[in-house]
Amino acid sequence: MHAVTTKIQLSKNVNGNVSGHPLEKLLVIQSASDLPRTLSFVLHELGDISASRVLMDPAPGTATESDLLNYIEGAGREKLVVELCKGILLVKPVGYEESILAGELFAMLHAYVRPRRIGWLAVADGPMRMKGLNVRVPDISFIARRSATDKLPKEAIASRPPDLVVEILSQSNTAREMTLKRGEYFASGTRMIWEIDPRKKKAKIYTSASSSVEIGSRGMLDASPVIDGFSVRLGELFAAAAD
Repeated sequence: MHAVTTKIQLSKNVNGNVSGHPLEKLLVIQSASDLPRTLSFVLHELGDISASRVLMDPAPGTATESDLLNYIEGAGREKLVVELCKGILLVKPVGYEESILAGELFAMLHAYVRPRRIGWLAVADGPMRMKGLNVRVPDISFIARRSATDKLPKEAIASRPPDLVVEILSQSNTAREMTLKRGEYFASGTRMIWEIDPRKKKAKIYTSASSSVEIGSRGMLDASPVIDGFSVRLGELFAAAAD
């Protein structure tokens, strides 16, 4: 299948004000059957995200895993945490508050997981290949050790799915975007997802793409059976991040 290029017409008032965004001028389409596609359609397919998160280098629709790694590693270009979706590189939203919260939770998980040698933890520059060949970068991921001699293959993008995914929600994350991500994770073999909202001081624990329990500050983030025995009260996590 050969890529073709086409001019696209910008839909008015997409995300309030995107007129003049480079995507308005050129979009690389993977198949002639995709035509015509508007910017609003593309952004909807990506999760109703802001056009400002779409990288134009390389051209949308042509990005590869190598391009993603070049950004994450800062190889000859600006270092950015990006995800690969439908051949398009998307900047992953980050924020100082979210980063502190992720760091505290990672430290708690690491203190439990490491001495028990029950798996591997990664932070938000550890890309993971999904079943549909998108590449996602969770804020925290955990891959369980399957046996005493189990080892992860040395690869730049993990091919084994994360058993536990943690996403600290940023203001620019959309509900549709997170729904799409959950679908990809669970279809790839993920067993549990924690979505933590630092503004609402709440979290959702997903055990499938459509099954979740919401907890408040007094509720427990319980990782069992993925990480047997690990739990932390959500309010304690927020307090540790604020201390």
